[in-house]
Formats: sequence, C-alpha cells, structure tokens
Amino acid sequence: MILVPVYHSFGLVGMLAALARRVKPIIVVDKNPKHIAKMVRSTRNAVVYGVPFLFHLAASFQKEPLHFYKIISSGSPLTDDLLQTIKKNSQQVYQQYGCSEIGCISIADDPASASDVGKPLPHLEVAVAERESDFHEVVVSFGNNTICTGDIGFLSPDGSLQIYGRLDDLICVSGLKVAPLEVERVITSMPGIAEAVVHRTKHPVWGEAVKAIIVRSGLMSAEEVRDWCKWHLPPYKVPGVVEFVKEIPRPPSGKISRKYLSERGNV
Repeated sequence: MILVPVYHSFGLVGMLAALARRVKPIIVVDKNPKHIAKMVRSTRNAVVYGVPFLFHLAASFQKEPLHFYKIISSGSPLTDDLLQTIKKNSQQVYQQYGCSEIGCISIADDPASASDVGKPLPHLEVAVAERESDFHEVVVSFGNNTICTGDIGFLSPDGSLQIYGRLDDLICVSGLKVAPLEVERVITSMPGIAEAVVHRTKHPVWGEAVKAIIVRSGLMSAEEVRDWCKWHLPPYKVPGVVEFVKEIPRPPSGKISRKYLSERGNV
C-alpha cells in the first residue's frame, strides 16, 4: 500500500517492489486520515509505504488503535513518540533513508531510535562525522560517482547511520551550531506536547536564535517548555522564542519546510 506519490523515488520503489513480487500495488490518492485508516483496516498483510506525517495523522484521529502489518517510513525523520506508537501497533517497522539521485542508501529493520536509519547498503561508501557532536554532511560514493546529500549524520559504533537533519537547517547561535531535530526531540519528549518544529529566527546580538513552534495536547507555558529544555540541552540550544499554534503549516508532501517557517517568522 503506497501512501506517497509514485513520481517520487520512494513511492516508485514501493510500486516496483510490489510488481516484482507479482502483487498488485495499492496506490492511495486520498490522504484523508479516515480513508487511510479504512484502507489499512480492509487490507491485511499490506506493506505500507508512507511519510511520518501521514502515519501521525492516521494514528491520531482514531477511536481505536490502528494496526499495521508492516510499515516502511521515509521522506522525513520519525519522532521518538511516533516511532514508539507505530512499533506498538505494527508487526514490523522499517525506516528507510535515501535520495532521488541514488535511491535507497540505508534501511533500519527495527530502528533503535528516531535518528536510526540502519546500516548503509554494501555497494555504497558513506562518509560522515566520526562523533555525534560533529555536524558533517553525509557523502555517498558508488563507482566513480559521489553525491553530497545535504543531510547531517554520523555512524554509531555498530555501523548504523544516524541522521540529524539538513545541513542548511543548522542554526548558528553566536557561532555555535544547533541541529533543529535534536531540540525537537527534547521538546516532544515533554508530556503534553503533540508536535514541535524548531527553526532559526533572527537575533540582534547572536545573529540567529532557536525558535520552537509547538502544538499542545496539554496545558503548559512557554517558560515551562524552556525549563524542560534547560534540563536536557546546553543553554545555547534552548529556544529563545516559543510559539503555540493549533496546526503546523505543511506543503502537500507533508514535509516540514523550515525555510518557509523561518521566512514567515522574520517578516
């Protein structure tokens, strides 16, 4: 079952994988959460290809838990909360990492964390940071070709690739680099937070500052969010600005556009 456009590499791979197994692919065009839930419940033993946003929608608006057979998530990183939710309601969860220029780079068949995208495929050479605290671009080589992905990552001790966001999303606070995904994962671990997106905003002294846009599922203040972050992050990574919204704007693809949010906040 393919919940993403087949003109993107991820959706195309899902369709071709079904055809290779001589299975008729189910391409879901209607992205309404109720329709997705209906399709999942009526189609047993389906491998579901989708982006995290669609799994979040499908899991959030149901009176009863939505159970999947197998999930393959790609396109943007899972959050820790969403990963745990779909793990509880699925026989198997995969997180794939790739890009249009290469296709699949790696896949985790049981992600240990939201940043875990598994070990790189054997025919690829992947150059990344040696330490988690470093911010280096993931560079993939195959044959005589080299692709700079624009993603930030490092290899864990077991050889699994960990992805921490986009290089151009890094926030420079007084010369210190902040990866938005790291801050988001701390914020979404706070009880009462449904969703959070972190991006850069202008600052008159530091140049840039960290801003968090949050959808609440409970009651808390901006100061309580900052206090929570202070327990888990260095001071320069703590959001200087916290904005509460009912819904985080997204393009039709379901991916977060930090550039759009930054421009929106700096108008």
